[in-house]
Amino acid sequence: MTIVLKRNDVGKDLNFTVLDSSGDVLDLSSVSDVIFKTKAINATTVSISSECTITSASDGLCRYTTAAGELSSTGNFLAELEIVYGDGEINTADLQDVYVSGDL
Repeated sequence: MTIVLKRNDVGKDLNFTVLDSSGDVLDLSSVSDVIFKTKAINATTVSISSECTITSASDGLCRYTTAAGELSSTGNFLAELEIVYGDGEINTADLQDVYVSGDL
């Protein structure tokens, strides 16, 4: 399923449950940061790299809220969550594709 957003949306909450490679909920208690990243398909640079809010560490829940200027381009984007641990280890959780549509 694709996450659909509108160009220039600000304050839109995207809620995620982070799962491990086995499909089980990942406890985020030992995590220092969760970063939401997107890049346009076939692009070489990341278009969004913003910190998520961990809303329930033991349940693997986090939230990313769109900010001004982040959704200025329309099109299809790849998305991931970067899980950063206190010791510097980084793991990645792939997400659904993101589609940013233009104005009606």
